[in-house]
Amino acid sequence: MSIYDKVGSEVSVAVIKPQVKIPDVGLSPHTKKVMKQNERVILKDKEKSARFSRLKSVL
Repeated sequence: MSIYDKVGSEVSVAVIKPQVKIPDVGLSPHTKKVMKQNERVILKDKEKSARFSRLKSVL
């Protein structure tokens, strides 16, 4: 499964979302929420690094 994000005007970046199954046994709802937030932060960081590497190659 991939998420398409618009970066700039006509450049689109495909972010591949890792399919990580979170085990339901032994985890509190709060822990699950934190894990989802961490995944979102990691995806944003990957997107930023891709953007900056493209900028460096242009400059």
